[in-house]
Amino acid sequence: MKFKVTAWVLLGFLWGIQASAHEELEEMDAPVQCKRASLSEIEEVKSGNQKYSAFIEQCKTHNIDQKWCEQLTHPNQNEISKFKCTYGNEFEHRLIHPDESTWENAFRAAKIVQRLITEQIKVVEIYNWWRPEVYNRNVGGSPLRHPHGVSVDIRMSSVSEMEKAHKKLCEWRKKGEIRAVGYYGSTGLHVGVADEWANTWGKPCK
Repeated sequence: MKFKVTAWVLLGFLWGIQASAHEELEEMDAPVQCKRASLSEIEEVKSGNQKYSAFIEQCKTHNIDQKWCEQLTHPNQNEISKFKCTYGNEFEHRLIHPDESTWENAFRAAKIVQRLITEQIKVVEIYNWWRPEVYNRNVGGSPLRHPHGVSVDIRMSSVSEMEKAHKKLCEWRKKGEIRAVGYYGSTGLHVGVADEWANTWGKPCK
């Protein structure tokens, strides 16, 4: 038993190293085999999506624009095919963590986005707040972040805007206001507000 625990810890550590090099493999268009969600996994998504109205209303009480509140529930638009092969065609392209204690992370991330906007940085989209484990595996994501609802990805209007946003996120990370910053190089950034693995990848913070 002791060996098994050690092996799993080592596996998590090695995965973390791989993730820090480039967190989201789907950004690299890596081929990943798609596994169908189990009935219990489908029920988990259903139970979260039934809380959509409550999530939006609670989000707005945090002085977050409804636009961003709604986008927090959006998975990656570029991965719709993986979403459908995971959950089926009848599912709306929406994910809300059924555990309401995780919602605070989403709201914190949205506030970061609104702060970026006050810095005259053009954010186009929030996506990938919560990704259930089976869907996260299907898109090649690290098991350490999005399955726990601790972070979001954001898309900027251009590479130059992404660079400005990355610099600002690095400043806030240095102050301890966020824990992780990922740089995808394709106008996308990862904003980790409560990531257990506190690091940067893709491009170091100066």
